[in-house]
Amino acid sequence: MSTRMEIHIHTYKHNTYAKYPYTHMHTLRDSAHTRRQWKKHTHIHKNTQTRTCKHMSMQNIHTNVYTYIHVYICTHTHTYMYTHMHAYIHTCVCTHTHTHTHTHTHTHSPTHMRTNKKERSVNDGQSQQIRKRLQVATKILEK
Repeated sequence: MSTRMEIHIHTYKHNTYAKYPYTHMHTLRDSAHTRRQWKKHTHIHKNTQTRTCKHMSMQNIHTNVYTYIHVYICTHTHTYMYTHMHAYIHTCVCTHTHTHTHTHTHTHSPTHMRTNKKERSVNDGQSQQIRKRLQVATKILEK
């Protein structure tokens, strides 16, 4: 299990903090007299990654400046790592199979197709000569 921590600090003026993208931040408007407030919620990504976010807001009464401090703690469980490794191994297998098929097709099929075309386009005497030449060539290659 691995844990990563991210800290984000944002500062907004009093008249713009309501536009903050996190919708639950509107609770700060209801309790504006509270100078410090922690919010905690959890996001789950792919059912295996847990992300905990802590929000702390500080208000400067004299300047109406709100400072939001966000602490993200991301935890990757063993299940997430296993799923990732499984996908990686699966990709390797697919790549190997594709390479083998590609080599086989381009090595054997064109020769076979060219031989068939020649036999169809010539008469029997020439076909027999071609077959003999192929047999000789095959024996030489087998040696």
